Order: sequence, then C-alpha cells, then structure tokens
Amino acid sequence: MWAALRSAWCWASSAGGYRGCGPCSSLIVLLPTFRTASCFIILLGVFWPQFLNMVVRTSSLDAQLLDNARTLGVRNFTMITRIILPYVLPEVLKGLRVSLTTAFLMLTFAEMLGASSGIGYFISNANNYANYTNVVAGIIVCGVVVTVLSFATAWVQRRFTTWR
Repeated sequence: MWAALRSAWCWASSAGGYRGCGPCSSLIVLLPTFRTASCFIILLGVFWPQFLNMVVRTSSLDAQLLDNARTLGVRNFTMITRIILPYVLPEVLKGLRVSLTTAFLMLTFAEMLGASSGIGYFISNANNYANYTNVVAGIIVCGVVVTVLSFATAWVQRRFTTWR
C-alpha cells in the first residue's frame, strides 16, 4: 500500500512522468502540517552533518591513547568524560556554529515557501508586491541574526574549550 502511495505521489509531483523520490519526501507527504514538515527537514539538515562530524572526530582519536588509559585502569565513564569528550567537544562546537546558521537559513527558506508569518514570509510577501526596500531589509535582518548566532557560538566555543 505504501509503495502505491509513494508511486502515486512521485507521479503526481512530477506532472505525469515518474521521478524518483527519496524516503524523506515520502515522509514529508505523510506529516500532518507544514510546520511539522519544516521542522523535520530542518532536523535532518542539521542533525546528520553534526552527527557525522562527531563520529569522524571520535574515530580519529588515537587508539594508543585509549589503550594507555585502559592500562592505567580508567573506567568507561571517566574515559568518556576526561578523554573522549574533551577531544570531540571543539569540533562539535565548530559544527554547531555551522549547524545553527544552516538551521536559520533553512527555516527562512521554509517560511518563504508556505508559512504565513516569519522573516521568510516577510521577504517573500515584499517580493510579491515589488517592495524591494523591505526585501533588502529582510535580507539584512537575516544577515544580522546569522552573524549574532555565529558570534554567540564562537563565544560558547571559547568559553567551554579553554584548553585549545
């Protein structure tokens, strides 16, 4: 049944011709509101790069360092809090800086597509009525918000990674 629904949706969304849809687009169709679909897309766009960044950073930890800690009798919880977390935290905070910026820009874009409020709606609505001063003002507000987010996460990174 789900395969038939997915095929029907892909056929209808491509104006008659079959175009392959990923599993995310099939899930978006099943979500009840635009707001939940937007949150789902933003979550996917932010979570996976951050998660993969953390996995790569953790896997690059020197195995000899972990073996030395095990030899000295360090327990698992202590190893996580005293060795792995301090090693991973700077890269996670760098990734958070990029992820917050990406999340805000994805939210703005989602608001441009189908919301009835927000800065993205403001920009889209001003563009529809050819009010370009408001379009530029909205873009400037987006830039200021992204800059503030970037500086705030840089401050958090400096605050919590003093050893770097």
